[in-house]
Amino acid sequence: FGFKDYALELPDYPSDIFYTDGLTSAEALYSNYQDLLQIHTFLEKKKIKSFCDLGAGIGRAKILFDSLNSSFQSYSLEFVQQRHKEGKRVHKENQLSHEEGFIQCNLLTDPIPKCECYFIYLPVGEVLIKTMEKIMNLTLEEKCLIIAIESHGDLLSYLEKTHRHLSLRDRIPLSAKRHTEFIHIYEYQPKDNPS
Repeated sequence: FGFKDYALELPDYPSDIFYTDGLTSAEALYSNYQDLLQIHTFLEKKKIKSFCDLGAGIGRAKILFDSLNSSFQSYSLEFVQQRHKEGKRVHKENQLSHEEGFIQCNLLTDPIPKCECYFIYLPVGEVLIKTMEKIMNLTLEEKCLIIAIESHGDLLSYLEKTHRHLSLRDRIPLSAKRHTEFIHIYEYQPKDNPS
């Protein structure tokens, strides 16, 4: 798609909030297109209506999903202005629909859209904790899916130990080298809704 590499330009927050282990290369920050394609196939099979990539970088997922004319609405949330602008530029240059799904926001303080599925590729820290609180508050009465790729070696164990209303529903083999070999798909079941 012709992206510029803004991977090394970190947010104005102290870097330890986001990247505690120094993994800031493009390879570490951006999801592999093959893995995103597998996620897309899964979402289409599940007939998901809305998807949100939290901390989306340059918006690879949204650009790919929109180029495939997905049956679901996708959102790309990113804090770093240059990454956000670059994703929007590529999206527009390729004449793709639904540019409004590109949202520049601060995951610590800004609201996130209510969706049926959220994609998380974040290390454990304040941003992840606040983001999970927002997801749980948005889905108090409904199920949602959380797709997680281990980013820094602590995400999956955090989700499984801290969020008892999450249950692992599926695993998809990863093509990119990461801390684990799978994309993990969790279902969030609101505590008052056992269905």
